[in-house]
Amino acid sequence: MAKMLKLSAIKAPALYIRQDVDMAHVQDLRDVLTANPDKAYPFHDPIMVRKLPKPEKVKSTMANKAGTAEYELIRGLNRCMALANEKWTEAQADIVEAGDAEAFAMQYDDGETGTIKKHGLADRNFYIRTLRDNFSWKLADIAARMKLTGASISRILADKQAAGPKKPRKKRRRATPISASPVGASEQTTTSTNGGTPAFVPSEFFAVLGELVAAYSKQKDAVLGFIDKVDPNIVANAETMVAEMLGNR
Repeated sequence: MAKMLKLSAIKAPALYIRQDVDMAHVQDLRDVLTANPDKAYPFHDPIMVRKLPKPEKVKSTMANKAGTAEYELIRGLNRCMALANEKWTEAQADIVEAGDAEAFAMQYDDGETGTIKKHGLADRNFYIRTLRDNFSWKLADIAARMKLTGASISRILADKQAAGPKKPRKKRRRATPISASPVGASEQTTTSTNGGTPAFVPSEFFAVLGELVAAYSKQKDAVLGFIDKVDPNIVANAETMVAEMLGNR
């Protein structure tokens, strides 16, 4: 059950999903506070904090001054900033028990917990990389937490996720004639015109890729057991390749 906590008893999170403070959003929240005639707590959703193992002296609390913090903020930085700027000393807060990784994971907004403000691409990228690199979460677990597919996670990491209106693609010029394929009208191939090295054939590339995927499915344990012995650039480049292909479908 939510309770009122002193802002001076709450410290900012060590890691926070939002990479930039949106001062326009903070101002909107301040407008909500100043338009509140009865001075009752106006925000529908409480902020979220976790109890610290022991009080900590910090240079700046959520009251924007030094003090001794008993709690660490998990969600609600913009609301705390608006409250402090409007001279409020308390915030309505849900107090939860969480370790470092889970506290950070809770910062992601979704439909079930109540989306306060949508996260941008940079926020989501930072969130995924922090859970993966700082807390050793697997990408599949991160995807499940964010209610996204593995392909979406790869696009976010490659900065390929749509973040606004898409630019129209440029029309590609064909350098060589395209001949009809005997295996399907939609399949395109290119041929060499100078008798030298055969031109690249996209259908053959995907045929090889299909064989690799099939081999991985059958020998997954062996492949994963050997992955530490191969050049890490191979795996990194493969991840980039897949993300680019998915982003250009």
